[in-house]
Amino acid sequence: MEKIRKIALIVWLVTLVAFVPLSTYPTIRLEIETDEMGSLILGLIVLGDVFLGVISFVVLVIADTAYNLKRRPNIKRRSVILLLVFFYLLFVLTIFVVDSIRNKKFDSTFLTDAQDSSATATSYSGFSNLDAGSVREDETSEQQIYRELEHGYSKEPILNLKYENYMVRGRTRDDLCRSVFEWQKEHNMGRTLAYVNYQLYYEASTIQNSKGFTIGPYKVIVDAKIMLPKWESSGGASEGTKSDWRAFKNAVESHERQHYEIVVKYAKKLVEEYNNMAYYTTRAEAEKRIQDIYYDIHKQMQKEQKKFDEREGESKSFSYLCR
Repeated sequence: MEKIRKIALIVWLVTLVAFVPLSTYPTIRLEIETDEMGSLILGLIVLGDVFLGVISFVVLVIADTAYNLKRRPNIKRRSVILLLVFFYLLFVLTIFVVDSIRNKKFDSTFLTDAQDSSATATSYSGFSNLDAGSVREDETSEQQIYRELEHGYSKEPILNLKYENYMVRGRTRDDLCRSVFEWQKEHNMGRTLAYVNYQLYYEASTIQNSKGFTIGPYKVIVDAKIMLPKWESSGGASEGTKSDWRAFKNAVESHERQHYEIVVKYAKKLVEEYNNMAYYTTRAEAEKRIQDIYYDIHKQMQKEQKKFDEREGESKSFSYLCR
């Protein structure tokens, strides 16, 4: 029995020592795990070591117990055996916990590295990265797929229009006209009955692809404000005065609205020109063309606004109220 106990102790100590590098040496684990056959061999070795260690440990405990039954109990010896049992179980548990944590950390690191790697595949030399959904699942090539940056396109301009009013007071036509005259004088408006303030502008960038340089993503924007007269209160006024006021106000609003529609018309023309802009050999040429198109469209718009005022004027609108 003494011989069996010694052999079991030696075998158990050997398996314990072998278990340490097999379970904790990361270099061996990572190198072998990259190969399917190597991973299988490693698993069998670890499994065999654990199995042999458990069997030898059980034989050691049984042999030691049988040995002590024939002799006077040795408290010190049994205490050592119990401590060995405790530390052995604690050691095995610690090894598996540490290994589990290390594997999770490895998996997390691998995932983070993979995400970082895909995030660094950004655009360059006029090309941008395709959505990952365009890559077939059965493709094994690590080559990145790119598409050319596209010519800028907008469906329509962005229109921002708001209305404001100046107050007109009175009960008769003369009172209303006098109130309009006072507003004109106070704000140095001359013969102006109403007005529209507008701004037509763009925000654009240039791009480069295999065809050359041209306009990239862009916006054409119109900011406009129409100022119109507003009757503060029609209480006490005659039906004739009310009717004349409605005709006057509608005529004035229609006039300013047509000014605004001219701005919208040329904003749409600017969008069309930018959508069809050609390609150029340098970025400077493309940027200059973007500006030239804007200045040309803006010049045409101002010319039409002037012609409209010369044709329509304000006399017809004014005559509805102030005769």
